[in-house]
Amino acid sequence: MESVIIVAPKFVTLESLIACVPAGFRVENVDDRRYLVTSGASRMYVDVDPYVEGEMEPSERAWILSRIPDPIYFAIGYSDIQLCKRLLVALVNRSDVLVDNGHGVVCTGSELVNLLEVRPGWDWRIESKS
Repeated sequence: MESVIIVAPKFVTLESLIACVPAGFRVENVDDRRYLVTSGASRMYVDVDPYVEGEMEPSERAWILSRIPDPIYFAIGYSDIQLCKRLLVALVNRSDVLVDNGHGVVCTGSELVNLLEVRPGWDWRIESKS
């Protein structure tokens, strides 16, 4: 599975994020930190990831903290990139969250949604955003 990290202000809870999942997805609570989101045969996990900040380089951490002083980190584990993009459009279309796609792109949620609208076939695993 690949993963995308969502960095949000601490007031954003896992439950409030999951509440944005659109109709047509099946949502199952796995435990107090993780949800399983499925559509057809594809699945994704959305969870709180308390380890992300500790794995960052000091410069990365400083950059994020300069934008979101008290962050919470969520991870989306996915195997179907198209399904992941559909879910991200619903979850992160806002300017107060950051998204790290794990392949060199870190931007606000609204910037990512705009990018996905302009380039719907974009596969960030093999192409840069430009």
